[in-house]
Amino acid sequence: MLGNPRLRVGAPDQARAAAAAKSAQARARAADVLPYLDAARRAGARTLHELAEALTNRGVPTPAGRATWQPEQVRRVLASQADG
Repeated sequence: MLGNPRLRVGAPDQARAAAAAKSAQARARAADVLPYLDAARRAGARTLHELAEALTNRGVPTPAGRATWQPEQVRRVLASQADG
């Protein structure tokens, strides 16, 4: 038998609660990064690539804990703040 035999499908309300918790956590992480993005903008960074490079150079870890930022990650951080 493949997989975890004890794994059960959750109820839709559990899935919604988990998604809401994950979104809240992402917004909190994004809020931690915003001061660094603001500083990079004041220093002249304009593009997502420049902002990602600035975060990487300052040693700010990505949401996944990696050392190198990608422009798409910066876009997601900015979008999460606009949504919330």
